[in-house]
Amino acid sequence: MKEMNKSYIKFFFVGIGLWVNQSLYAQNQMPALLDTVITVPPRPEETSEKDSLASALFEKLRATKLSKSKPDTLGKERTRSKEVVDDYIALHHKQYEDSIVVRWAPSNRALWLKANELGYVLIRRTLPSGNTEKNPITLDQDVSQMSEEQIRELIRAKLAEMHAPVNLSNLEDPIRPYDSAQWVSYFPNEDKYALIAAGATTGSLSISEEEGFAVKGSQDESMFGFVMVAADLSSLAADGLGLRYVDRNVKPGDRYTYEVLLAEPWAETPVDQLTEQQKQQLVKNKMNQRGLVEFSGQGTILEVKDFEAVSKEKSVQLRWPVVENRPFTAYIIERSSDNGATYDSLTLNPYFSETVGILDSVSMDTVRYYVYNNDVEANYIQYKYRITGLDGFGDKSIQATVQGMGSDITAPKNPVLKSGEYLDETGEIRLSWRLPEIPDDFEDLHIEFAYHTDSTFVRLEAESINPRDTVYHYTPLPDEYSHYFRMAMLDTAGNSSYSFPIFVNIPDTIPPPVPTEVHAVVDSTGEVEIKWTDEHVDELGFLGYRLYYSNSPDHEFSQLTTKPIIANFYIYHIPLNTLTEKIYYKVQAVDKSYNHSEFSEIAEAIKPDILRPSTPAFKDIRATEHSIDLFWAPSSSQDVVKQLLFRTHKEETVEIEIDNPTLTTYSDTTVEKGIIYQYRLQAIDDGGLKSELSFPLRGKMIDKKKMDQVSGLSADFDKNDRKVSLDWDYAETEGDYRFIIYRNKDNEKVKSYKTVTQNSTEFSEVLKQPGTYFYAVKVIHKNGSKSQLSEPVKIKIK
Repeated sequence: MKEMNKSYIKFFFVGIGLWVNQSLYAQNQMPALLDTVITVPPRPEETSEKDSLASALFEKLRATKLSKSKPDTLGKERTRSKEVVDDYIALHHKQYEDSIVVRWAPSNRALWLKANELGYVLIRRTLPSGNTEKNPITLDQDVSQMSEEQIRELIRAKLAEMHAPVNLSNLEDPIRPYDSAQWVSYFPNEDKYALIAAGATTGSLSISEEEGFAVKGSQDESMFGFVMVAADLSSLAADGLGLRYVDRNVKPGDRYTYEVLLAEPWAETPVDQLTEQQKQQLVKNKMNQRGLVEFSGQGTILEVKDFEAVSKEKSVQLRWPVVENRPFTAYIIERSSDNGATYDSLTLNPYFSETVGILDSVSMDTVRYYVYNNDVEANYIQYKYRITGLDGFGDKSIQATVQGMGSDITAPKNPVLKSGEYLDETGEIRLSWRLPEIPDDFEDLHIEFAYHTDSTFVRLEAESINPRDTVYHYTPLPDEYSHYFRMAMLDTAGNSSYSFPIFVNIPDTIPPPVPTEVHAVVDSTGEVEIKWTDEHVDELGFLGYRLYYSNSPDHEFSQLTTKPIIANFYIYHIPLNTLTEKIYYKVQAVDKSYNHSEFSEIAEAIKPDILRPSTPAFKDIRATEHSIDLFWAPSSSQDVVKQLLFRTHKEETVEIEIDNPTLTTYSDTTVEKGIIYQYRLQAIDDGGLKSELSFPLRGKMIDKKKMDQVSGLSADFDKNDRKVSLDWDYAETEGDYRFIIYRNKDNEKVKSYKTVTQNSTEFSEVLKQPGTYFYAVKVIHKNGSKSQLSEPVKIKIK
């Protein structure tokens, strides 16, 4: 048989090498054997009973003498170096209707060669079902006169007898690879993997560089890897290699464990008679056990899970997750262009897929996928794909199918927004542009604006611009400020491209409102605290405030601040050793166009004539669900000995004494939800003199209760204007809240779409695109409370 098949096996092995270049090896899914195409994969961190024997092969070949580095699919470079692989035998099992098939594989070439010489001993232990009616324990002795301990001893002995290990093979007749005489009965045979196994076990298989291989490691090491793959893909190859056993002496409901050992001369020797070296080897052999399996008599049905197709430009990417498909070693992928009537194979040989990391949009975790990219001649031609998994027992899975097609994902060429200017004579903004080309699948052209380049751009008008126009005029509202503009172009596939944004300045000549309620206080140290009503901070074009002072209301005021400040208070020091008893302040608001408001009314501050402590000043107040937290700057007077915090609600004031004069924060946990409290601070010096009370701060604890749900949501569609109008009912609720409109189209995910203020219960928009639209409304309070999403309404646009 050796001479008869040697040339055929050699010829096939060259072919199988070429197949490997396109397979699991070349795709970074299995350890490398060939220097020119292979990288070694990472060592698996965890295994499962469902892992294929390819997992064991990962461990076996990591000692391959390769240190070649290659960028992986995520763009990072990984380097492999030689590692020492411990001796052990990876063992797996699989249930069939009438048997349990056990498969194993040695962890390295040296152990494999040794095992081929010695053979394997396979041990099975039986654990009967816990159902005593199905598996009763029968004692032969009369136990009526026995003590409880004697009966327990009998039961323990009976259980030990029932659970005694059974040698499915032993030292006298271990499981070995087939010899030449045994292989002869299986050939001629079309099983190419059996040919590899036969060549490896009979010594007729050889590899040389003359046959096209660039082998950097030893030939024997390379052959070991091919042999292990062959055992995974062919049950005959696994039998012939001595790496498979079919256990038919099994009963439904019974539970079994299996252990495989090398047929060492001492393998069946009692433990107490072993040498220390043999005992250490026995401990290592515990790695060769496999977990408990309960025989059901129903067999194991596998299928490739979560097989899906992703449309690309003239390509379909087939992918399936790595973790969920661990039982499989390789795959067969087919394609049908007649809706499944016939299929053509896309892979001439079993496909050992590459893996890529894909970001999950929900969990935001990177998930590893096997992928296969199928190039197609044209987009939008529907194909049906079929995949079959090949597990480590030579079996095929149930076929999984999916439909896919290439799609247009190429965006139009970017429009060029050439210029933008504000026309004083008309009060309009004039934008001009050019389009490099108008695509055949043109859909829409429009202008978008934003106040900052890093903020969200919003469509200016719903109506699409004629792509043959080159100029656009827009009339801003009276209270609008300068914008950034950009042009967006979309095709019928939804691909979009954008121009670079340009800035257009809108002249602003309207001054901001005058600041009101200006107050100023001077403490005994000369610290002045000026406050006024804050009405402008949230305005888009607001820049800040300028402060002015004078020693007389009739004199010219000098500027106190060197630049506009955003806060509605200002603190600074003045000398007290002056002849003037009062000081006067006024405030002026400034917008970003540097328009100045009129001056505020003059605020008068009296300079103290006694050295009372300075007043603490609140910096911040923060409310939580459990407390009101206060932060302040303590009195600057050096002789302060304690501080007083006053909390007021209606007519009731609580005084809280703080003995630490430098303390700057306090958490008030004794307040009740829903009540607004006013806080003031006061400092007391060592002479008993009290400072002025601080400027009051008001706050209340957060009460995140559920908001009421909107009711009566309805939707109307005007076919002429293609305008959808929403209307709903909502009982007025105290506080600051808003309505969030949620929308989705067809099968899109529901997401927040627009915001409506609490003063309106209506919303409308123009819908250009046909499809089925769903709308719903949610109420959100400023304190974080929110309602349930309303019942959705549906509008179908043709």
